[in-house]
Amino acid sequence: MPLVLSPKQINFRTLLPALTFTLGFIIVGAAGTERLASSLEWLLAFLSDNFGAFLLLFGLSILFIVIGLTFTRVGDLRLGGTNAKPDFSYSTWFAIALNGCIGTGILFWAMGEPIFHMAKPPAAASAGPFTREAAIFAVAQTFTHWTLVQYGLYTFCAVVVGILAWNFHRALGITTFLEEFVSPRVYLIIKDFTHTACICCIAGAVSCSMGVGIMQISSGLGFLNIIDPSPMVWFVIVSMLAFVYTISALLGIKRGLNILSKICTAIFASLMIYAVVVGPTQFIMNLSVTAFGDYLNNFVEHSLILPTLAPGETWSRDWDVQFTASFFVYAPILGLFLARLGKGRTIREFVWMNIFAPSVFCILWIGAWASMAVWCQWSGTFDIWAHVQASGMESTIFALLSTLPQGRMLSAFFLFAVFFSFATLADAITGTMAVLSTKNASVGEEPPVLIKALWGIVIAMISYVLIISGGQDAIRSLFTLIGLPMAFVVMLYLWYIVRYSSLSLGRLTGLNAGAQAVKPNAGALCETISPRQCLSSTDHAVLSTLNSSTPAGSKHWPVRSSIPTQYLYSFISNMRNLIP
Repeated sequence: MPLVLSPKQINFRTLLPALTFTLGFIIVGAAGTERLASSLEWLLAFLSDNFGAFLLLFGLSILFIVIGLTFTRVGDLRLGGTNAKPDFSYSTWFAIALNGCIGTGILFWAMGEPIFHMAKPPAAASAGPFTREAAIFAVAQTFTHWTLVQYGLYTFCAVVVGILAWNFHRALGITTFLEEFVSPRVYLIIKDFTHTACICCIAGAVSCSMGVGIMQISSGLGFLNIIDPSPMVWFVIVSMLAFVYTISALLGIKRGLNILSKICTAIFASLMIYAVVVGPTQFIMNLSVTAFGDYLNNFVEHSLILPTLAPGETWSRDWDVQFTASFFVYAPILGLFLARLGKGRTIREFVWMNIFAPSVFCILWIGAWASMAVWCQWSGTFDIWAHVQASGMESTIFALLSTLPQGRMLSAFFLFAVFFSFATLADAITGTMAVLSTKNASVGEEPPVLIKALWGIVIAMISYVLIISGGQDAIRSLFTLIGLPMAFVVMLYLWYIVRYSSLSLGRLTGLNAGAQAVKPNAGALCETISPRQCLSSTDHAVLSTLNSSTPAGSKHWPVRSSIPTQYLYSFISNMRNLIP
């Protein structure tokens, strides 16, 4: 049973500013929606035109880097040390990781996104609207947006956090890797500022996602003639969602999120199988396989689509750049969440489970439902694009479901999927936000239930305000802009991996064993200093033992005086030692 932190360990320097700024942004967005939207349109265009290429290329590079680690000796590193035992089975781990990161996005966009790409393909697709080529591109591009790059960013951040938390026993946080490079006072300022900014960003992003889920549920209820959408209906849905994910968060990962994730996975699998079996099976299989081939063949090209020689085209800004920027916003937060699940797993297991397993599932899910949507449009069964223009995507999804046998029952089942899918995402996020609002929480501890409940209520309130004010799009764009500075945080993570690799990858066994392997080398020092200093010294002793240039147990560690180029040179020099 994980330890539970005391409310006295709440970090009010992070919590209070985060609450203030989050609510302030929302009030501004709700009150001045039109003015804010016009300003953000210019900022988004500026971001896309000047930094879009950087975001897309850096996101793809991180994917290749984190996968590359699994083919080196670093892949043998076990989170928690050589004797660490996993807390979850593979099936439970997969369910929690999948549903804790996926939210309602895949439910909403698996059907909706391909129709937009098919109707308005970019110049890079070299296809006309509603043609065969446009349909294949549409499904393949949806694969691209919801698979490898997204999970690669989350997993890379999780690897860095996991090594620090499980092997070096550092506090669970986004900036923990900077602790040894700056003075304690400076580190405290950086930590509080970064955690506050991340909480604000993720609160806004999740609230917007929750708003989409609420509108989808209310549209479904209206489509089924149960009750018409209204502010009161939205309030009831918000309250029910908040109750479920807050209770789940209070129960912790092993009890609350574990149960919700298994429910969602079962619902997802049932819906997917049903669509393939009772729908146009042959068409679904043919288009899915063809699009998958296009996805594999053109993965890099599809990941780097920009308006090259297409002046005035906004497709890349609206899709590729905006999606990638939002992944960077989520990456540090979800990295903390995934790191908490990795105890006892090697880096190789960790990367493959968190990148390839959910990607395969998303490909199967998107292949089924995207092909179903294309079939309805292509065959004339249902003019989805016209319905989207007239009624919006939320209700269109249920109209699409009604074309299948037992459509009404299927729509009701889909409502449960939306409800529990978002509940699992909100559960994971509120728990992580609570961790960032506490003082030096370790990876095996649960944050105070009071903070979990507080952030659960705040997200629910924000979601409702955004819905009734119509400020969702503006706020979503606002927090998408934060993707750029978050990309620089990920860049620091990359520098950290290069630095530690330069010192340790050549003799990985010492790092794999963690502090216990080098405790004899730092034993004399640990007997005379505080536990915190001993921990830090032990970390350095690990590195010192692995790097013969510094005697183990020395009180003077060449950390702050070293320059990045030295570590990069050492890393390159030791590359021959990385390959098993």
